[in-house]
Amino acid sequence: MANALEVTALDVVYQGTLQVLRGLSLAVPEGKIVALLGSNGAGKTTTLKAITGLLPLENGEISGGRVAFDGADTTGLAPHTLTRRGLFHVREGRQLFTDMTVEENLVAACNALGGRHAAPRDFDEVYAFFPRLKERARQICGYLSGGEQQMLAIGRALVARPRVILFDEPSLGLAPKIVAEIFAIIRQINQSTGVAMLVVEQNARVALANADYAYILESGSIMLEGNAAELAGNQDVKNFYLGGAEGGRKSFRDVKHYRQAKRWLN
Repeated sequence: MANALEVTALDVVYQGTLQVLRGLSLAVPEGKIVALLGSNGAGKTTTLKAITGLLPLENGEISGGRVAFDGADTTGLAPHTLTRRGLFHVREGRQLFTDMTVEENLVAACNALGGRHAAPRDFDEVYAFFPRLKERARQICGYLSGGEQQMLAIGRALVARPRVILFDEPSLGLAPKIVAEIFAIIRQINQSTGVAMLVVEQNARVALANADYAYILESGSIMLEGNAAELAGNQDVKNFYLGGAEGGRKSFRDVKHYRQAKRWLN
């Protein structure tokens, strides 16, 4: 199966000196959901920003490695160029136009099409996945609930007709019931449209339950990877990320053999 997105030996530094990613490599196969898990400060959000060209806006840069999207080297391309090619980033905190209506936010997302497709005359596809947004189409989105705002953020991605969607913490600030609903819809979108997805998420349990493949990131490097269902059943993953260890979740760096983590899948 071909990869829709591929990151190879990526190094990222901020302010020219602070290295955050070290030789990171991952792949998102066409039509699959891949989860990127890790603790706070592991480099998850930085990975997404490196892929989507946002690092220069925060005094960061790719100092080594490459990013390939749809078979082409896209390392360092501007965010709007990548979005118009079909790589959409649903950022942490949703980043909506909160003083605009739901429908106005969707209209604004049409700019991401950049001539690749005709702008939609309506938003029936979005409303089919999110009926609540149709009910609130004329409402100011700043007054929506957190779950509804996350639905709108995903809806804006769908309007752009992407080939790959990157999600940064889609469960952030949401109640468990809403988190389950959001991830069920993410899975439904993946299965019905075939769009590939890379999901950064601290809620490892829900991420692994909905992903096909997963990577675990620690201190800027991939420590473990594998089939999501296998990782969910792995005792070390349970101990460190699913609350199975006495005393709460730990880090892979708490054990001496973390550098041999991939052997745990054998």
